[in-house]
Amino acid sequence: MFVLPVDDEIELRLHDMHNIERFYSLIDRNRDFIGQWMEWAENYKSVDDAYQYILWVREQFAQSEQIATQIYYKGEMVGSVALTIHDSVSGFAEVGYWLDEAYTGNGIITRSAHAMTNYAFNILKLHKVIIRAISDNTPSIAVAKRLGYQFQGLQIQQRLLRGTYYDYSVHYMLRNMWTDTTSCDFQYRVTDNIVLRPIMKHHIQDIFKTVDSHRNQLRQWVDWVDGHHTLDDTKNYIVYSLQHYGDYDGLDCGIWVDDVFVGQVNFNSWSLRNYKADLGYWLAPPFRGRGIMTHAVRAMIKYGFEVVGLHRIELLCALENEKSCAIAERLGFTHEGIMQRGERIGNQYYDVNVYALLKLDWQSQTL
Repeated sequence: MFVLPVDDEIELRLHDMHNIERFYSLIDRNRDFIGQWMEWAENYKSVDDAYQYILWVREQFAQSEQIATQIYYKGEMVGSVALTIHDSVSGFAEVGYWLDEAYTGNGIITRSAHAMTNYAFNILKLHKVIIRAISDNTPSIAVAKRLGYQFQGLQIQQRLLRGTYYDYSVHYMLRNMWTDTTSCDFQYRVTDNIVLRPIMKHHIQDIFKTVDSHRNQLRQWVDWVDGHHTLDDTKNYIVYSLQHYGDYDGLDCGIWVDDVFVGQVNFNSWSLRNYKADLGYWLAPPFRGRGIMTHAVRAMIKYGFEVVGLHRIELLCALENEKSCAIAERLGFTHEGIMQRGERIGNQYYDVNVYALLKLDWQSQTL
């Protein structure tokens, strides 16, 4: 769902479950090619091994330790590039990559590593990024050189590969040496000016500012705003939100309009036993009445049905919250009844409308 654009031909996508077979097939047909310099491909003997890897990288993402992506070139998955954050305090990270042998010679890795370096310096504000490669791996070292990374030195016999020790050649880049100021975050583009982004720690200022500026109006239907009194409160929320992503049991997305954070649309939870999810959303008052939330919720529904593989999406809205109810009705949700005193906001209990949308109904709407 979430993409870091590179150029007209390339984009980096965060790992998702719907393309596991394709990802495993990519590894499988490149075992010998990858195996020249990396032994990890030997651990992937089935699609289930790829599934376990994707669960692991989601956990790494949630813990802000690694951002692993699939490289798409002209719509085809062709490799991977990852940013491993070794020390978030000092801002030290490493870029690693591999590519389908059939696609070498197109500058794909150089362009992808450039975009990931941009992300490291211009979005995450890291201080130092390195690229390490076995000293005989000339193509990987050439990528570092093309990007302007400087030679730092050799790590002597640092890498054990099939019983033999190899030297690592290390190249580095510092933020004050990097001249490209392009600033692009992972996102899902909804319209020309609306994007969804996974909630991450570097969004703390954006989220707190919007909540703090509109807490009196938001409090009417989302009293959790009173738990966001400080930046630390918002930071704790983001950690909780990221854990949803890491545990693969929900997804919290921020909504940006013209690069301004304006609200959220979330799968508060989902059950992969019953393949159903609970959807929720909120929007800052100045941005209401412009169709923003309808667009955002529609995008989230598509993700839930087409990527997560959900069967049913549920939505609860207080009877008096007419604008939220209108979004559910506009998007074809079925009104299944009223849950008496089903929601507590502040010290008051409200009756809530129960809405649901089935995958089959959604598919019939989009034909």
